[in-house]
Amino acid sequence: MANTKHFSAVTGKDLDDIAYGKIIFQVLGSSFLLVATWPAIAGWETEIGLVVWCGLMHVAAAMVSLFYTYLPGFVRVCWMWLMPGGLLQRAIAR
Repeated sequence: MANTKHFSAVTGKDLDDIAYGKIIFQVLGSSFLLVATWPAIAGWETEIGLVVWCGLMHVAAAMVSLFYTYLPGFVRVCWMWLMPGGLLQRAIAR
């Protein structure tokens, strides 16, 4: 959501209106990706865990791209009500 175009398409607001908005969402996204490696490494050891994690990230990116292209309303609802970043965005925007 650190991309201005995607942020405005999903939330209906401008990312530039939020103080340090890009930095906040870049740090948040990087933190989530870093934390997400832990279960994969814990379950499959380091080498296989990182490969599994990268594969799952590819699948997730494809799904988000498809949903964002064909069902943008669905992505908007999921972002605003199901994702931690959406909760943070609502708190920051106030």
